[in-house]
Amino acid sequence: VAGSQDSKTPEDLEALLDPQPVTEPEELPTLVVKIKDSSDSVNVRKTPSLESPVIQKAQGGDTFELVDEQPGWYQIKLTDGTGYVSSNLAEIAQVTKQ
Repeated sequence: VAGSQDSKTPEDLEALLDPQPVTEPEELPTLVVKIKDSSDSVNVRKTPSLESPVIQKAQGGDTFELVDEQPGWYQIKLTDGTGYVSSNLAEIAQVTKQ
């Protein structure tokens, strides 16, 4: 059909050729394990439940990226996934990534 050419302006062409800047993923806050009682360590569990299997132990001063907060629990990033620490036993002592 005559006159139905797809006309692009130079700005349109430049926008197609110029890639948009890549934004960095948002950094997760850091949870520093600060044990609230006299224990040497706290349990890191598979799910946010005291009935859940313990998948590792965290020592006082250990740091983890905080993924999520749920009532009574902190979900933390582990090297091979995530785990949960009871907020009754640990607290967020620092929330900015170093």
